[in-house]
Amino acid sequence: MNLERETGFVLFLELLASADILVENFRAEVKYRLKIDFERLRHSHPRLIFASISGFVQDGPPIRVAIAISDTFSGMFLGQGIPLALIERAKTGKGQWVHTSLLEAMLSKPDFQAARYTMSGNLPGRVGNDHATFSPMGVFKAADGLVDIAATTTKMFRAFCEVLSQPQLAKAPRFETGPDRLAHR
Repeated sequence: MNLERETGFVLFLELLASADILVENFRAEVKYRLKIDFERLRHSHPRLIFASISGFVQDGPPIRVAIAISDTFSGMFLGQGIPLALIERAKTGKGQWVHTSLLEAMLSKPDFQAARYTMSGNLPGRVGNDHATFSPMGVFKAADGLVDIAATTTKMFRAFCEVLSQPQLAKAPRFETGPDRLAHR
């Protein structure tokens, strides 16, 4: 439906009358131009859950994102927020605006890599299938294909060496601690 035409807008309002949730992903200013923003709709539809995904938060600047995964994570976050809004509405009778953005989703995902940089200035580099801070952890070639190994603690590493029938590796000074194992990956 074309919300810029009267017939489309009327049809939209008719559908909205029986809707629990409105999900939109317009650029932030478009919903205001079309007169379907949360502030406007909440008065005529007080139980409506208004769910938005934007590229760069509702009022933020565009920033080039290097990976498309932020699209899927923002949808996932919105999918988590909608049920919470429904639970709150069941308690209070009031709808609310649930929104996220690709930028917010992206900023939530650097995980420990961002912490490494902000806490120590350690700029993460490329590590392929290996883990950046644990070893052995990654995908390794075996005689019959690939194997994913994650022996990240000293206890796990010792057990791993036993399974490999290489217990002396667990006792070698260069593999004694996690940082030692990382340095001698």
